[in-house]
Parts: sequence; structure tokens; C-alpha cells
Amino acid sequence: KKNILYFQSTALKIKNLKIKNNLTSNMGGGIFLIKTSNSNFSNVIVQKNKATYGGGIFSYSCNNNYYDYCSISSNNSIGEGGGISAKGGNIYIQNSKINGNYATNSNAGGACFYRAPNEGAINAYLKNCQITGNKANGDGGGIRLARYRSGQTTGLGGSRTDAGLMITLSIYNCTISGNYATLSGGGGVQAYSDGTTDSYIDIVNSIIWDNSSTKLDNEVKWRMKYSILNVARPGVANIVEDPLFANAPSYMQAPFSDGDYSIPSACSPAFNSGDSKVSPIPSTDILGNNRFIEAIDRGAFENQGASIEEGTRYYVSSNGTGDGTSSWSNASNDLQEVINKATCGDEIFVAKGVYKPNRKANNLTSISPNHVDNSFTLKSNISLYGGFKGFESNPFQRNLSDTTNRTILSGDFLNNDIITYDNLGLPTFINNSENANHVVVISNSLNVIMDGFTIQNGRANGDNSLT
Repeated sequence: KKNILYFQSTALKIKNLKIKNNLTSNMGGGIFLIKTSNSNFSNVIVQKNKATYGGGIFSYSCNNNYYDYCSISSNNSIGEGGGISAKGGNIYIQNSKINGNYATNSNAGGACFYRAPNEGAINAYLKNCQITGNKANGDGGGIRLARYRSGQTTGLGGSRTDAGLMITLSIYNCTISGNYATLSGGGGVQAYSDGTTDSYIDIVNSIIWDNSSTKLDNEVKWRMKYSILNVARPGVANIVEDPLFANAPSYMQAPFSDGDYSIPSACSPAFNSGDSKVSPIPSTDILGNNRFIEAIDRGAFENQGASIEEGTRYYVSSNGTGDGTSSWSNASNDLQEVINKATCGDEIFVAKGVYKPNRKANNLTSISPNHVDNSFTLKSNISLYGGFKGFESNPFQRNLSDTTNRTILSGDFLNNDIITYDNLGLPTFINNSENANHVVVISNSLNVIMDGFTIQNGRANGDNSLT
């Protein structure tokens, strides 16, 4: 077979092994596996190997093979799967780095190529993995799952899928970034399906950011939640916001094996924002650190207790004429403008009075007076305090029981609302057709403090969209 390590129908336990600088004209530059089951690879480094298929590893019809704390890097395939090429079976990879691999064929799969054989399916599981800096001269800069049938192709930035028989890809607490596909399909996670069978890609508590493509295939069932994505996707609690990696090279530099994809700042939207109720949740991160410091982070790395540093204080007053910085005497009268320029750790003091939203929730840069889609739209990691007379220097100096100090956020643009009550105390509203649909919007924003406000006179007369 002309492979460096060749295993067939064998239950393996391989530990603390380094496989480097090997070459084959066939499959599996470092390791070739055929029909092995219940095998375990732990602390194995597969580096700088080259093959036609599976630059580092080629796996055929292997069931329940586990890779734990492995490094698969800087391998090259002339055909499919720069790092790993697998045909059929169940493959579990956890606590591992797959980076800097290169597939030069158009079928590609820079990091991993998973293929369902005619007689079966393939199930791939990735948990606590870093898949970064891989490149494909075709589709699937990161991962490609494939079943060769006629059909359309599209993708989602790091992994590509061609689905005929049942194919599943499960991604939990992974970081997929900086992967490059030279074609349009799948810099990070991409899918191709003829739609004849159900195929699923689950993405949970993960970060898929700064890959070369962000397309999706509607024939594959994408189930995404509590993840950070380059573009908005259907799902639960997904956000589009820079994860603030420590040091992440651009995908344009791929293939590369360097970079630091940890999240050292508590200002990262990944910090403490994952879902700790889904299963399976890893108890440690890719480095073996405890996952549950306060709450679980998104991505492969768990921040080990950083806190948000105190930022800038801004001031807002209904009769302000300044830019909101330094003191009450320089207070701004535009609350949304101040929110827009606030960053992580900043706080905003808002004096007593009535404030009305002047920008649409989906266009916060342009003023649109008295529009029903206007709202006060908040962002992550900022604190807003109301109820000030306009001289205080600390929220504890407020007297919130004094109704003359109320800070009111109102959706009644024309000041003409009439509210009456029947004998049961039920209200009737008159003259509110022009009111804001949503007075305040907090959409996919984390760690927001809002203290000392009265929110009133909204009229939600539509669906659950922002506009």
C-alpha cells in the first residue's frame, strides 16, 4: 500500500506519536486506516506529510475512531483532504488542532474531506477543535463532506458538503477561521446536496469567522445556535460580531499554522455567552482548562476569568448641547448617538426627562424623525443608568423614588396618546397609530445593564421583526 502506517481491521490505541515528513503516491501520507473500529489516537502529531488523498490521514469505513488532543498540520494532498480524507464511518475529533493543511484538487477539503460511500453514510463529530488557516484549490477551505450526485452547490465559510445518503456533521465549541477556498464554495462550512435525502449540520457554541466564503446550501438542514457567524443566519441566539481573537491572520494568508484564537478579552461576544444546557457540552476546552468558570464561552477556548475593564462615561440630557463626554455640562441630547459610539465597558448616565428614538433599529446611522421603526437599540457590554437630576457622579446618588427624576423612553412621537381605563382596570389606547413599534431593542446583545428607566407608549403592531 506504500503507506507509512497502515492499519486494517484493528482496534488501535496510539499515544504520544509524531508522524512527520512522509510521502506516498496513494492514500494517507502519514496514516492509512481501513475498517478499523473503536480505535483511539491521543497526543498524536501528524505534520508535513503528502499524499494523493488524505495528506495526513486516510480513513476508509472506520467506525467509532477517536482523535483526542491531536495536531494535524501543514499536510498536503494532490487530491482530496489536505489534512484528513475519510470515506464512510463515524469519526470523532476533539480537543484537536487542524491547521495549515492544503488540498490542491478542485474536490478539495483543505482541512478535512468526509465522503459517504455508495453503501453507507458518514457521521463526523468535532468538539473543542480549532480548524484554521487551511486552504483548498477548489471548494471547502476547511472541511468538505461529499456524496457525488448531481445538484447545486453553495456554502457557509470553512466546510463543504455534498450530500446523497445521510450525512451528518456535528460541531460543538469549535473555532473555524482563516480558511480559504479558491472557488466560491465554503471557506468555513459549506454544503452541497441533491436534496434526495436528509443531511444535517449542527453548529453549537462555535465561532465561524473570517473565512473566504459565507454561502449556504438550502438542501442541507442547518441547525445553528449560540454561535458567532460572519453573516446573520436562522437559528437560536446566533450573533454577527467580531469575536476579538488574540491574534488571527487573515484567510488570505492561508495556508498557515500560526495564530492565537483564544479570547483574552471579556469584551469578546464569545465570553460567557454559550449555551450550557445543550448536550454534549465539553467540561474542558481545547487546552484542558475548565469550561465552567462562570458560564460557557463560544469557540474552542475558554477565557479563564478575565473581567471587563471600566471604560468611558457618557452623559445625556434632554437639553444637552455637547457630545456627551467628560461631564454633565457637556451632555448630549441624542441618546442613540451616544449608544452608537459607546464601546465595551462604557457607561451612560441619562438625566431626567423624556427621550424618543430617532433612528431605525436596522439603520442606526441615519436620523428618521417619528418613524414607527425607530427604537433605542442597545449593544453588548455597555451600562445605561437613568433617574439622574443632572449633577450626580455615581448611580448610588440617585433618588429613584422621586417621580420628578423619571427618565422616560417614549414611543409617542406626537405627544397625543390618550389612555382610558374601564371598570376592570383594562386600558384603551387612542391616537397611538404613529407610535414606535419597539421603543427599546436588545437583539443578540450580551451583558447589558439598563437601570432607572421608564419605557412607555410603544405600539407593536406587526410581526417580530425589527422593521
